[in-house]
Amino acid sequence: MKTFSTEEQRFLLLALLVTLGVSAVPLFSGSYAKAWRGEKASFGRRASQKPAIREARPGPRQARLAPDPNQASLQQLLTLPGMTVETAEAILKHREDHILLSRRDLVRVPGADPALLDAISEHMSFPGRPRRSSSEGPIDVNLAPFEELVRLPGVGPGTARAILDYRQRASFRSVAELLALPGIGPTKLEKLKPFITVKAEDGGENP
Repeated sequence: MKTFSTEEQRFLLLALLVTLGVSAVPLFSGSYAKAWRGEKASFGRRASQKPAIREARPGPRQARLAPDPNQASLQQLLTLPGMTVETAEAILKHREDHILLSRRDLVRVPGADPALLDAISEHMSFPGRPRRSSSEGPIDVNLAPFEELVRLPGVGPGTARAILDYRQRASFRSVAELLALPGIGPTKLEKLKPFITVKAEDGGENP
């Protein structure tokens, strides 16, 4: 059996290592390339998948009540489309002695543009009730609501609110006590007497 010298053994070992290394390169390269292609494809799929975004759905819109020009405050009037401070103030001043029953009444408010008032009226709610007639009988000023008070002749929203404010402090003991309110004088009271009354505790009427 042939023996190899030390130098020959080293050469054979080196040749064996080189052979093994060359044989492993294709195997390693193929596995590495396959793994790389798989990872790249997986990354591409993840990148193409956009995160799910939940679209915000608008909630139910709250119904917005149209303000009554006879009772709305200055701030409420100014929320109406196209409303100006000058127009709102003109409405407030006019309604002190007048009731705005309809669109036509609003357009006639002095000191404001009729075209603007007509456009604004689309966003308002009017009582639509005529003045009270004597055939309907008198109403008790201690019990009548705002809607009935403004139907009295010569009584606008301002006077009606004054009556309600007075009732918060004390009840009217007679019709004559209405003279204590601003905006009601002897002449206006005489016009109101056929339409109003003050019930006495015994069920009668106080003059």
